Amino acid sequence: MSNINTLVSVLKCFHMASSLKINMHKSKIMGIGVRTEEVDLAAKIVGCSTFSSPFTHLGVLVGGVMSRIKTWDDVISKVSSRLSKWKLKTLSNGGCLTLIKFVLSSIPLYHMSIFKVPMGVLTSMESIRRNFFNGIDGSEKKMAMIKWDKVLASKKYGGLGVSSFFAFNRALLFK
Repeated sequence: MSNINTLVSVLKCFHMASSLKINMHKSKIMGIGVRTEEVDLAAKIVGCSTFSSPFTHLGVLVGGVMSRIKTWDDVISKVSSRLSKWKLKTLSNGGCLTLIKFVLSSIPLYHMSIFKVPMGVLTSMESIRRNFFNGIDGSEKKMAMIKWDKVLASKKYGGLGVSSFFAFNRALLFK
């Protein structure tokens, strides 16, 4: 209780010194290893609301088990939602390649720089990109014009220079 009173005093001192006031309606408090009743009481004293884990912060799920494929469903849906039928029908091969290299590869960038992505998720996102590049819509079958390994190979080795999600994830984690 003394910590909560100290926190309220610090916030009041900050307000008097800087003329800036914290909006308690936007603020939330969460307890880790503390009973729910104590967190609720602290929130009432401070004047804010409570929240619990898992939660989303800056578009990233915090407190979830990121080794589970189900946790990555939101990221996979973001990647697939960028693709629509009109883009598939109207873009040339070069347009598809540009979209894959610069848009689809950057959507999961922040998540991939924080977490080691499960292989099932990497495979799923890779198949979304591969199917889009080959012009496959939905569950239809179509022969690929170029092997996906050739698309993923660097330009130095005669490929198209698209980086694989696996290599991309590992490189971001090594940063």
